[in-house]
Amino acid sequence: MTRTRASQRKQKVDGKRFTSSKEKKPQIEHVNVNQTTTELPKGLAHKVLQQRCTNGKKKSKQRETLMGLKKDCDVASSNLKFVGAHCSIAGGVSNAVTEAAAMGAKAFGLFVRNGRTWKLNPLNEEEAGKFKVACKEHGYPPHLILPHGSYLLNCGSSNPDVLQKSRDTLVHELKICESLGLILYNFHPGSACGDGSVDNCIQTIADSINMAHKKTKTIKTVIENMSCQGSTVGGKLEELRAIIDKWKPPKSKSEIPNS
Repeated sequence: MTRTRASQRKQKVDGKRFTSSKEKKPQIEHVNVNQTTTELPKGLAHKVLQQRCTNGKKKSKQRETLMGLKKDCDVASSNLKFVGAHCSIAGGVSNAVTEAAAMGAKAFGLFVRNGRTWKLNPLNEEEAGKFKVACKEHGYPPHLILPHGSYLLNCGSSNPDVLQKSRDTLVHELKICESLGLILYNFHPGSACGDGSVDNCIQTIADSINMAHKKTKTIKTVIENMSCQGSTVGGKLEELRAIIDKWKPPKSKSEIPNS
């Protein structure tokens, strides 16, 4: 039987001989690519080093592509995935846009206010203007920006005081989103803590959303799916479906939030 030249070729690795085709190569356990390549067999060390260099070049090239986008080149016009991060608004909401652009994000999220307090401060009009200008300059369209609601919100609470504060905050943050020219708003639906049942919590959440939509016009609320931890509602698809089914469109078509 004729053997191919490749199967006849022999290589030496640490004094052991093996074929480069079908014969089993020596096993190397617990290889750490961050260690010096002298700990690896010569052939494998070269491959690992080459792979690391190749990966580095790919990441560098992608980073250069992202960072090289000009203001007249819409971020969303490229063929890259719309990947981003939740960006900080420290110093003003417009700083979230700057941070997203600096990291080469194709989309981003943000809080529109300090989400750790019930105090509802009005949005600075000058800062709102800076936010819009920055979004236009860096090419971020509204549908690639997802504001996140305050973590204090519990729009399904059975506690009247917490429920009222949550609803006031929900409306306030939706109006801020309108002022920023945004169209989406993501929030945690709530939890059936205390004496509340899941069914009652779902109804209360839906009522809160309907109430908020009557007081705003252009924002579409995005209900975040939860982790089924504790008494949270929204961890099961049927719970999210139940909330959505209870949504009541405003009587006037002009009042229906944009999608």
